[in-house]
Amino acid sequence: CVYEEEFSFHRGFYWSPEGSKIAFYRFDESEVKEFDLTYYSNLYPDLYTFKYPKAGEKNSTVEVQVYNLDQSKSIKVDVGSEQDQYIPRIKWTQSDDELCIMRMNRLQNELEFLIANFEDVKENEVEPTRCYYEKSDTYIEINDNLIFLKDKKHFLWNSEKDGWNHIYLYDLDGNEVAQLTKGKWEVVSFYGTSQKRNEVYFSAAIDNSISEEIYALDYSKFLKKGNKAALANDSRKQLKELTPNGKTNTAVFSDTFEYFINFASSAAEPEIITLRSHSGEVIRTIEDNALLAERVSKLDLSPKEFGVLENRTGVDLNYWMIKPPDFDTGKQYPLIFMIYGGPGSNEVTDEWEGATYLWHQMLAQDGYIIVCVDPRGTKRKGRDFKHSTYLQLGKHETEDFIDAAKHFGKMQYIDSERIGMMGWSYGGYMSSLCMTK
Repeated sequence: CVYEEEFSFHRGFYWSPEGSKIAFYRFDESEVKEFDLTYYSNLYPDLYTFKYPKAGEKNSTVEVQVYNLDQSKSIKVDVGSEQDQYIPRIKWTQSDDELCIMRMNRLQNELEFLIANFEDVKENEVEPTRCYYEKSDTYIEINDNLIFLKDKKHFLWNSEKDGWNHIYLYDLDGNEVAQLTKGKWEVVSFYGTSQKRNEVYFSAAIDNSISEEIYALDYSKFLKKGNKAALANDSRKQLKELTPNGKTNTAVFSDTFEYFINFASSAAEPEIITLRSHSGEVIRTIEDNALLAERVSKLDLSPKEFGVLENRTGVDLNYWMIKPPDFDTGKQYPLIFMIYGGPGSNEVTDEWEGATYLWHQMLAQDGYIIVCVDPRGTKRKGRDFKHSTYLQLGKHETEDFIDAAKHFGKMQYIDSERIGMMGWSYGGYMSSLCMTK
C-alpha cells in the first residue's frame, strides 16, 4: 500500500538495457495485518478483506531479485538485514550488469543508492556497494529523476539538501562533481537530459514563486576529469531560458530531447500550445485557443489579483483574490476560501485553470469574494517552508488559514461574519480543522 500510494509506482519489474536480465520486487505480506472494507454496493453490503499496514504496524518485507535469462536463474540482492525499511526505486544503470537500488529507513530521512554488480556471480546472492548517501533532519523526497549517464561514470540527481530543490552531478563512487543549479529558487519539474548535447532540461520558479519557466543547462564542462568548478551563489546566468514569455510553462519532451511541446498560460489567458526545438525555437503553433480566449473575453470576468500576506510568525504566504465584477469598496461582501494546502502542492499559481476558474468567476458574479492561499508546507519557497509541517501535518497550515481569514476579515469591504471555507481531499481536512480550531 505504501509503495503504490506514497512512492507512486505500481509496476515492480524492470528490464536491463540490453534485455538479458529482469529485476523485480518480491513482497512478503505474511506479517501484515488484514483490514475489512465494507462495500455498500447492494442491499446486503460486501466485505473486502486485504492486507493493510497502518502507521506503526508491520509492513511487507521486500526483496529485490534479478532473473538472468541466459542462466535461467534468479539472483537475490542483499538489501540488508533490516526488515523495517523501504526500497522505493530500483533502476538499471547503463550496463546490463549493474542495478541501482534505492534504500530508505522507515522514517524516510536517510537515503542510499546501492549498486549491485552481476558481471561474475558465482552465488545466488549479490552484495551491493553504496554509491550515494543523504540524510535529512526531516524527510527526503523520492522521485524518478535519477539518470545514469552513458559514460558509465556519472549520474544526475535532484535534492533539497542545500535548502532548495536543485540538480546535482555525481560520480559512481558517490562524489559530488558539481551542483548544476543553485540559488534561492526551486527546480519544479525535472524533465531529463540529452546525453548527445550534455544538456539537462527542467522547469523552475526563478522570477517568482507563482510562475514557471523551462530551462536548459550545459553540464559538459563538469564531465572533464578533475573539473569540480563550484558555482556562484546563483547559477541562473548559466541557464538558457527556452520559454521567455512571462507565463507559466510546462513541457513534454520527445524521447530524444530534440523537441518539446510547450504549454504556456496565465491566470486570465488559456493555454497556447506550441511545438519547439530543444533550443526553444517555435516550430509551429499546435493550438492558440484564440476562439476560447475570445469567448472568455465576453464574460465580464474579474481579474485574479495576486498578493502576499504575513502570518503570525512573519512568514509570507502567497494568495489570489477574485472580486465581483461590480465591486464597490463601500459595500461588504461574503468571502469564500478555496483551499487545498497539502504538502508539496501549489494552488496559487499564475496559470489557466479552465472550468475551475470559470466556476470561481460565477461565484464572484453572484456577489462573493473568492480567495485562495498557499500555507506553509506547500512548495516553491524552499525546503524550510515546505518541511515546516514535518511530524505535525495540519497544525501550521490551519494556523495560516486562520491568520489569512483574520487578515481579510479586517478589510472594510469584507464581512468578517460571513467567511466560509471549502476544499477537497486535504482541503476538506483543512476546512474541518479550521472550523473546529
